Amino acid sequence: MRIRGVKQYGDNVFILPIESTRTITIKMEEDLVRRMDEFWKKHGYTSRSEFIRHAISLCMKMGDECTSRLRLAR
Repeated sequence: MRIRGVKQYGDNVFILPIESTRTITIKMEEDLVRRMDEFWKKHGYTSRSEFIRHAISLCMKMGDECTSRLRLAR
């Protein structure tokens, strides 16, 4: 079955169209950006933006558990 707008890259990577997006700007320490870039490339994300969207979405789904872990990590 094919879904309109979905692009496939390799056997297991699919890019889904996002109908409505908004660009945001964030500031991060250079070392954190460097480590984040190494991480998303190593773990198969296609871009920094894809990784950030996934991380934020996952944290929001986890709710209080994620919030508690973030507080402890400060």
